[in-house]
Amino acid sequence: MEPKIINSRQNKQYKYFLSIAKRKIAGLCLLEGQRLVHELLQSRYAANCSTVLLSKEQWSILTEEEKKTISNGRECVILEDSLLESLVNTVSSQGWAAVMQIPSQADLQSLLTHKTTFNFYPPVKNFQTAEIVLILDALQDPGNMGSIIRSAAAFGIKAIFTLPATVHAWQSKVIRAAMGGMFKVPLVEQIEAAQLFSLLQQHNYQILGTGFNNQSIYDYLQSKTAAAALKLAVVIGNEGNGIREETQKYLDAVLTIPMLPNNESLNAAAACAVTLAALRFR
Repeated sequence: MEPKIINSRQNKQYKYFLSIAKRKIAGLCLLEGQRLVHELLQSRYAANCSTVLLSKEQWSILTEEEKKTISNGRECVILEDSLLESLVNTVSSQGWAAVMQIPSQADLQSLLTHKTTFNFYPPVKNFQTAEIVLILDALQDPGNMGSIIRSAAAFGIKAIFTLPATVHAWQSKVIRAAMGGMFKVPLVEQIEAAQLFSLLQQHNYQILGTGFNNQSIYDYLQSKTAAAALKLAVVIGNEGNGIREETQKYLDAVLTIPMLPNNESLNAAAACAVTLAALRFR
């Protein structure tokens, strides 16, 4: 099927795309960049992509096979360069964008009971295939969230849950920073703490917070509790204030990353990456 061509800002469909880009239409988001669009089309969420937007130049250099793949079950629209540029927030879109339906919230029970295997990891001494989930508590910076999602994908995290007051995940800054991680880890947003932590406790998850405490993460990893724990839930708190007081009551332990004394703290995303790496390859 031949693509539709849009040359005018008065075009109704262009105005529709612009509303999506400005997050004025619930349930839809606009992805920017060739790599990200390709990641989407190769992911479990490929069916969520309703429209691919391309510049004239990008369409002209595609092979017939590539055009067929992109247009499979979805609309393909060619936009004038100025129109496409008005939709994206970056200069690196490379003439590519896509309209995506935001995935529906996954069933919590199904996520927590599903058994995950990690056969893609190389052999590591004392490696354990722990089930690890990540909980974001009032995290506010989109760049931090995207980086955390990217780390979660890298370390085989089973699912990510966000508590109320956490920044919305399906926005352009988060998606760009996640570098395709959005399509690799199930993400459930705005879950009430009481509901989530009750389910985690029912499914025998050890709930770990990150922050300042006497116990370093490496001391914890040498403990009998850690050796027996095959289900772990890691809570990452707000950039400035850490884990909220109302969330702390659910924690089984608070773990600290040791640092030289002349350093105050790590960035939330950096602390998350260090923590997940330590827990995965303990």
